[in-house]
Amino acid sequence: MTPETNLHARWAARLIGALVEGGVAHVVVSPGSRSTPLVLALADEARLTAHVVLDERSAAFVALGVARASGRAAAVIATSGTAPAHWYPAVIEASESGVPLVLLSADRPWEAQHAASPQTIDQAHLFGRHVRRYVDLGAPEASADAQRALGRVVAEALARALGPEPGPVHLNARFRKPLEPRALAHDPWTDAAEAQFAAPSPRVIAAAARLDEVDARAVAALWATSSRGLIAVGPMPLDGARAADALGELAARTGFPVYAEATSQLRRALRDAVTVPHLDLLLRAEAVPDELLPEVIIEVGAPPVASSWSALLERARATRIVVAARGVPDPRGDARVIVQGDVASSLSRLGAATAAARPSTGYSEAWRALSVRAARAVAGACPTGEARAAQLAASAAAEHALFLVGNSSPVRDVDAWAPFPTPGAGVLHQRGASGIDGLVAQAIGATIGGGRAVVALLGELTFLHDASSLASLGLARAPLTFVVVDNGGGRIFDELPIANAGRPRELERFFTTKQRVDASALAAAYGASFVRVTDDDVARELTREVGAAPRVVWIDAAPGSARAARDRAIRALSSEARA
Repeated sequence: MTPETNLHARWAARLIGALVEGGVAHVVVSPGSRSTPLVLALADEARLTAHVVLDERSAAFVALGVARASGRAAAVIATSGTAPAHWYPAVIEASESGVPLVLLSADRPWEAQHAASPQTIDQAHLFGRHVRRYVDLGAPEASADAQRALGRVVAEALARALGPEPGPVHLNARFRKPLEPRALAHDPWTDAAEAQFAAPSPRVIAAAARLDEVDARAVAALWATSSRGLIAVGPMPLDGARAADALGELAARTGFPVYAEATSQLRRALRDAVTVPHLDLLLRAEAVPDELLPEVIIEVGAPPVASSWSALLERARATRIVVAARGVPDPRGDARVIVQGDVASSLSRLGAATAAARPSTGYSEAWRALSVRAARAVAGACPTGEARAAQLAASAAAEHALFLVGNSSPVRDVDAWAPFPTPGAGVLHQRGASGIDGLVAQAIGATIGGGRAVVALLGELTFLHDASSLASLGLARAPLTFVVVDNGGGRIFDELPIANAGRPRELERFFTTKQRVDASALAAAYGASFVRVTDDDVARELTREVGAAPRVVWIDAAPGSARAARDRAIRALSSEARA
């Protein structure tokens, strides 16, 4: 032991070491004083990579992007007071979408609480029920028992972050001054405590739950006698692509067509199954006759984004089976069975419990014919503006890129218009709490956690909402392109009942909220290249070779252009049905 040390430093080093032992590789830090012991321990830990982000809100979203793209827990560190409160939106998204995040907040000791001490608030249970575990670590102690417990507590919290219900965990660490290492006249710990400092922390490996064969047979019996079924795959995380083979086998054995949303990771992964990529369009066009309504629906992942999905469920009144990695994704509350656990494993078990593959039937062939008609209508609709941007942005996400899709209109435009991209391109989305916040920061984090190029398709309000995160563009580890669709505000509201309320001025002022920002100056201020394009130039710009520097491709799109193209496709479908 060196004389230039103290209890805080050793305590913090053991805490940071426990993160490493638990599999954390990236930590995002914001500057502050009370977190000094944690930051210095992080700086001395060669096995961790630190990323410094000034704004705590952006920092948490960068960490969220790292974890989302890597599939591994990422950590974020902040000082005391209001600093960790800025994590809240990212914490909620991590909780709702099941992304493992370790929140490590520094805090003041108990004697500073409720005494008007600067930068001191009550941080206990700051994030309420949005975290899987909260632990108040208290102030460092010099006993061997405390040292052993520190490693175990951090390991257990990490295990809770990773499953069986992944999400954020919050560790609150209290430190008294002096915070920096100092020379000591005597050692405040025993030899036993010193030995424990050097011992590796434990790692907790949680048991994985599996669907057993008896339950699998019971679930499969729900569709055993039905030839009219539909498999719908909603938003799933990146590792959802692992379920491709099991999903294909289940589709073959049931004979059911498959609707895989763009955010499912599986739209291009199914080779032999009857697929219905334009189901939303078919439903809007009322092209699905009653005799094709499913009696059984197998929903995989989160509920589908398509707004017409609820209408289909209302019409069909089908027996619904939900297969999801976590939670109870059943907003209607009428699912017959909800299967929780690893999706690939669950689908494999369900496929094995289903009888041998069924030959094509009139039902599945009718769905195939509908799918061909819808594809023809989409191709003939001559999509422009918002719809064309969605197509081209998806295509720009080459085979080894990550494609981050913003909420509101972009995620729906991609699902409706993008053939979607090559099978190797992963889709990042924020369908947990479905907010527009933090997506610039997450795109940056995705280049770190994913280690490959990122193309982010965002509406201009989403981009501007997180403009402060552009300050962290220097952290990007791979080419990063923001495709920003400027259609004059939040045009998702044009699709909602408020648009027909006869209050156009209020719609514009309080809902659409068009912004007047010099986006080129904003990008230049943070070192990003910027180009403003219209329909004629979008294809050329998005197929141009991407350099190392982040870039912003700003697309001026006519408001309602995607809806106009959809209406043309609906008319084409209706005309064909009458012919």
